[in-house]
Amino acid sequence: MALSEAGVNSVSFTYSVSWIDDPIPWGTRWDHYLHVYDPQIHWISIVNSIAIVVLLSSVLFAILVRALHKDIARYSAPEVSEESGIDEFGWKLVHADVFRPPSHRQIVNRINL
Repeated sequence: MALSEAGVNSVSFTYSVSWIDDPIPWGTRWDHYLHVYDPQIHWISIVNSIAIVVLLSSVLFAILVRALHKDIARYSAPEVSEESGIDEFGWKLVHADVFRPPSHRQIVNRINL
């Protein structure tokens, strides 16, 4: 088919279908794929899955320990007591923000009306 670069080209597509009657009944067509006649436990797949779970768990644990290392060291230091007043820093500063009312509550109330 020759196409022109200057204008709009129309291309027609066609297809044909041939229906073939299958001797297998409709209700049992998946039996060949679903029935396992030689059941074998795939031990390599099971060990692989367990290894992946252990690896990902250890990576997650390492990330958490690394992120919280300073906090763990600060709270486990023997010279620091509860009465000395440890200042919170970092992500712990926002732990109570969900309970703090907004600074301009009247504006928020008027918008909701």
